[in-house]
Amino acid sequence: MEQSVDMRSYGGIERLEGLSVILDQTKTHCWAFALIPNHFHLLLRTGRDPLAQVMRRLLTAYVKQLKSPV
Repeated sequence: MEQSVDMRSYGGIERLEGLSVILDQTKTHCWAFALIPNHFHLLLRTGRDPLAQVMRRLLTAYVKQLKSPV
């Protein structure tokens, strides 16, 4: 049984703002994730878009969040 997780409500996910939007747009499934203060781990199953394209979008959003003033 597939279960959907609203990643926006998970603590600390603000560092990856837009993650759920990017995953929805690319039809990528996130099976597991770990958020660490200076990086993250994702277990993904790609959908419509190649992994390189999904990761480029995710990492761009991640870096923008790290560089934005708090």
